[in-house]
Amino acid sequence: CTMFPTAVALMAVPLVSGAAEPIRGPYRTEFKTLKNPKMDATSHLIDMFYPVDPRAKESKPFRFISYAHGFGGGAFIDPFAYFELLGAMSSFGYVIASMRACNIGCIDDLTSLPGDPPAFAHYYKQQLHVIDWAKTIPDDIFKTVNFTGGVGVAGHSMGGQATLFSSSYRNASEHGITAAVMH
Repeated sequence: CTMFPTAVALMAVPLVSGAAEPIRGPYRTEFKTLKNPKMDATSHLIDMFYPVDPRAKESKPFRFISYAHGFGGGAFIDPFAYFELLGAMSSFGYVIASMRACNIGCIDDLTSLPGDPPAFAHYYKQQLHVIDWAKTIPDDIFKTVNFTGGVGVAGHSMGGQATLFSSSYRNASEHGITAAVMH
């Protein structure tokens, strides 16, 4: 899958090089926030990052990534903690949906795992809800996405654990997940 090497390099370079800004790809990107009422009650907001370069309409459809934040992320933290990274990732030709739900745990499902923060055992299901939602919502952003080639999942910290669970067992095949990146 060509998505994996680009995403890994993009996430790793700013962390190890101390670069002030992430590396950016060839596409100009934009951002908007949408709502998904099926997300955990902590937040129904999903931040979308997507290519808008006029060349985008002439190129092949883009791949989709469902991104999961780390513990304490989501809510009002995402703009400070993740927006620069997600915008840079999108500039390489990815449509990225980053949920804000479950910033310090999910309240609709309080299940916990030993050694984990409370109410994060099924946090990965929020990441899967985003994929299912994205495949059905009529917003113009999703007209540029090729879902038939599979989707990616990515996440940081607790979102990395969510990414691992989302891409494991039957979840990967049932949701078309073909790449997973954790940082």
